Amino acid sequence: MRYRYIEQPACDDAPDAVIEALWETSILSPGTYVVLPDGRLDLVARCDVTVAGEERVVSVAIIGASSRPSRLPVEKDQWFIGARYSPGFGACLGVVPSRVADAALRGDDVLTALGDDLGDLMQARGLPQIRDAFRALALRRAAMAAALPDAARIAIERLHHSAGTVAISELASITGTPERTLRRHVRQAIGLPPKTFAGILRFHKAMRLMSAKPAPMLADVAAACGYSDQAHLTRECQRFGGFTPGQRLPVTLVTMPLGSLAD
Repeated sequence: MRYRYIEQPACDDAPDAVIEALWETSILSPGTYVVLPDGRLDLVARCDVTVAGEERVVSVAIIGASSRPSRLPVEKDQWFIGARYSPGFGACLGVVPSRVADAALRGDDVLTALGDDLGDLMQARGLPQIRDAFRALALRRAAMAAALPDAARIAIERLHHSAGTVAISELASITGTPERTLRRHVRQAIGLPPKTFAGILRFHKAMRLMSAKPAPMLADVAAACGYSDQAHLTRECQRFGGFTPGQRLPVTLVTMPLGSLAD
């Protein structure tokens, strides 16, 4: 299949921005679109073209943080627009992050979560109007976001800075929080256990390194990402990507802060 993916910062480049990015995906040919887990919640609208040739929103979903890849059947000319909320801020969408982990809300469940905020988006016609209505909705919900507890905020920041290699025991020491309490705080904020979230960040760093030109040795990638050996890297690629390092699928690598990596 062929597709085009673009994204842009939603508000500003501040590391504590509630919305990490606004993104769009245009489907150029039918097939299966692979979505990698990234530890974030997304608000997503799917658009189709009417008989009259005008785009309209046909469905809206709230996608919870995932611990595994998903495969979405898509058709030519479908268009998706989304807002990716920074880890810990997805609750502003009217959901409990841990209850939507590895799941999605659609239909009446989205209406219950977002209520009247959906009105303008569902009535919008044409891409410019849909973009404006979607951005306004995403930002209205972002304005409702509550501040994270300091311990969870610091842990999430340190996990990103280390690309998932910092130990929970070290995070507990840094934040002055018992490990069990910190695990609970992080899971409540993100929807995933901190160990799973760390694994996802490490996998994303590995994917970026493996995509470099010229291609690096897999043993070097494993060492750079903190895996015990190349076999460990392979297992984590199968867990979070559904493929081995040598048989990677065409996938979108979303922008996220990962230590010294630019994206």
